[in-house]
Amino acid sequence: AYSPDGTKFVSGSYDRTVRLWMWDAMAHRFRDKRMEGHSKTVQSVAFSPDGSCIASASQDSTIRLWDSRSGEPLHEPLIGHEDEVYAVVFSPDGTILASGGQDSTVRLWDVGRRRSAYQPLRGHTNAVTALAFSPDGTTLFSTSYDKTIRSWDPSAGSYLGQTYVGHTNTIYGIGASPCGRRIATASADK
Repeated sequence: AYSPDGTKFVSGSYDRTVRLWMWDAMAHRFRDKRMEGHSKTVQSVAFSPDGSCIASASQDSTIRLWDSRSGEPLHEPLIGHEDEVYAVVFSPDGTILASGGQDSTVRLWDVGRRRSAYQPLRGHTNAVTALAFSPDGTTLFSTSYDKTIRSWDPSAGSYLGQTYVGHTNTIYGIGASPCGRRIATASADK
């Protein structure tokens, strides 16, 4: 994931690390800062909209927040998922962090308070694989092994009543268009 200003990017790995990559103009190469804390594979990483914070999701069932300048943890891990966490994404205003995972739930976290904002959002019948906010932050979309896309109201922590169907296999990726009128998904159904 790239930082909002495009000067650095972050990666997560099977080696259980999060790495922050920055261009070193003097050496003409990228340098990385290794961030350790997860005990299993890091599945997803995201920058906050202001670039100050990095979130990482792991197979160890936790989400960690990191200072993007120092690479230091900002708090104890966010714990709530009952199994692997596959996806994290910040709301456009940076106040909410959404996560989804193997336990079939979507969870919303209050970034400032570093705690759960609502009860888990339930509705998917299998693991939640990817998440995307609408550009205005009023809708959160989730995809799943159950081949559906669901829409949620992140300000109320509730289901919006829309389930999109059509894929015939697991959906692994989702993005919302800048105008907010379309979403695109990628699936194992080709």
